[in-house]
Amino acid sequence: MNTAPNLPPEIMCLITHHLSRQDLVQIVRINKSWFSTCTPLLWRSIQILHPSRRLLFLSEPAQKAFLRHSRHVRSLQTRFFRPLRIFLEATDLCLDTIDILNNNLHSDVIDPCMSADSEALLIALLKKSPHLRTLRIKRSPKVSLPLLKTIATVLPRLQFLSLFCPQGMPWVSPASMKAFLEACSPEMEQLSAWVIVEDDQEEQMDATMWELKDKDDDSSGNSSDNSDNTDNSESSGSGNCTISSRDDSDGGSNHSSQDTPQSSHPALRMLCLSGYFFDHEEDVVVSFLRGCKNLQLIESPDEYRDDKCWITDNFRIRAAIEEATGLTLRRLTILPTGEGPDPNESEITDEDVSQLILDGQSKRSSGRREVWHTLHLEGNPLLGSLTADAILQTCTSGLVWLNVTGCQGIRGHHIQTILTTAVHLRNLDAGCRGDSEATDSRLDVSQILQSNTPWVCRSLRRLNVQICGFARPDLLRTGDLDCAIYKAALKESREVQQQIYRQIASLKYLEELCLGDGGLFPEDFVDVDELSAAMAGATSDVVWEPRMYALKYGNGHQTTCLELTLDSGLDILGALTELRVIDITRMKHRLGVDEMEWMEDHWPNLRTIKGLFSRSPRCPYAAIPSQDDRKRREDLVDWVAMCRPPWSGMDEDEIERYREKRSFHVCEGYESDSSI
Repeated sequence: MNTAPNLPPEIMCLITHHLSRQDLVQIVRINKSWFSTCTPLLWRSIQILHPSRRLLFLSEPAQKAFLRHSRHVRSLQTRFFRPLRIFLEATDLCLDTIDILNNNLHSDVIDPCMSADSEALLIALLKKSPHLRTLRIKRSPKVSLPLLKTIATVLPRLQFLSLFCPQGMPWVSPASMKAFLEACSPEMEQLSAWVIVEDDQEEQMDATMWELKDKDDDSSGNSSDNSDNTDNSESSGSGNCTISSRDDSDGGSNHSSQDTPQSSHPALRMLCLSGYFFDHEEDVVVSFLRGCKNLQLIESPDEYRDDKCWITDNFRIRAAIEEATGLTLRRLTILPTGEGPDPNESEITDEDVSQLILDGQSKRSSGRREVWHTLHLEGNPLLGSLTADAILQTCTSGLVWLNVTGCQGIRGHHIQTILTTAVHLRNLDAGCRGDSEATDSRLDVSQILQSNTPWVCRSLRRLNVQICGFARPDLLRTGDLDCAIYKAALKESREVQQQIYRQIASLKYLEELCLGDGGLFPEDFVDVDELSAAMAGATSDVVWEPRMYALKYGNGHQTTCLELTLDSGLDILGALTELRVIDITRMKHRLGVDEMEWMEDHWPNLRTIKGLFSRSPRCPYAAIPSQDDRKRREDLVDWVAMCRPPWSGMDEDEIERYREKRSFHVCEGYESDSSI
């Protein structure tokens, strides 16, 4: 029997790209032909995310194997710096992706900074990788200048760059940051950086130290610009409504002629800066922005300034964006009901907001189009279908930040249409607030399936929406339920869930996924363990009717939500490698140990799971958990208390309580890698 048919190389490649890593390990042993085909795939990506994997990689046999096959390695993802030494020994290395993650696994303290030795290793590896296309560094250097200079000068083909993390934002002088932006790769498509720009005499440097283009001609222009550093933004509206727009004065045109762009970045489509630029925003980014002729999406990810995006606050920055893109960015902020400056003022109506949004996107005399960059409408229950229709007419391009949480009249089908039309959206907050009147703002699964349209906001960073309407036969099991009927219903439910998982998985830049209900709930709450224990001792079964429960207790615990198990298709979300926060508060999920271990392997940036051990309302219509679910939860509690992942949501007191209760040892935690 011929176990290895002679297939054309093209067919073999198609086959191998659909196989798992475990399958490839077996196939390479068949013969030389399969070995030569599968070996490059096995070595294409190296992940060193766990202490055990690091020890294995640092072993002598693994190092020899790596040096033999280093020519195949294209991607490195690691939490540790010591393995970089072996990469430096490879003579034929050709990396196109480097991802340096935080050391946040099994650790109570996340160290966002790297030591001087670690930075030196990283800089050496970057100098050895001139063909690098993707670079993500979630650890911050003590002094950022050497690393920034290396990135700007030795990586001419870089396309995707993400620097540092909010916890370890380095300080950068205005001159250094400006030189870095203007010198970075002209092929750059996406740039994201967390930095603090402020004057620091010790870090000030002359631009010629970058060994870049001569900038002497620009130095005099910049000094004159500083004397005219004014913000001509104006606010219009009354009461709790604020609109930010550009003032068409002659003062801005003079700056336009003086700030000639020092370099061109025609490929840059997405710019995401932390906004911690203070008074240096203009000096750092204005001339850079004028060289970004194809910029489509610009934002500041600072959570504390979400209602005052720095992009739209500064006149000269807006002017530079307008000059480069032909668009004028605007922001509309409507304070929640009752929080306006005048408590006696009449509430703003659905018609008023609708007209404001429609009027804000109009043709101007100069021919440039005004677009909404930010719509912050949270907490206004009177906003409804007219506002939703206005958003749908104006959100197809330009809209980056949309918050309609608590706007009860904006329904689930409106949210679905926004997800399928707003191509530049980065933040969508459309969650409920725990009150029964807001249930219609949930996104029903039938609305997603009937639309049969993919979500186009592929750059979405934060998604806060409740998806409901799933059949959950796993929650309605009874002893007299026919086994065949139950299995058929469970299979159908999970097929539907997998379709929704695929929609979510298409948002590959997602960092925060909020599917739960974090709003206030009026009932008394009790720990799930106490509730389960009481039910276990009950003498008679309690019949659970979901509709009756929903009518009496409002949102309560979501029962028609995603199951969030590997059996239901959770592994489809493995593409969300940037995910940091997942909120499943008051969802009837069935997360267990297998799912937790899968998350460790596939969501390396995960920082927080909200609602993993949520609290349930004390009510007579609660379901009695099955024996399988009760055992699943006990195993999960044991695993969390033993492994102590920082994203579990359990604090030290809870862990100690479970340790005493179950009498087992707790892992010592994550081994420190602060040196290298």
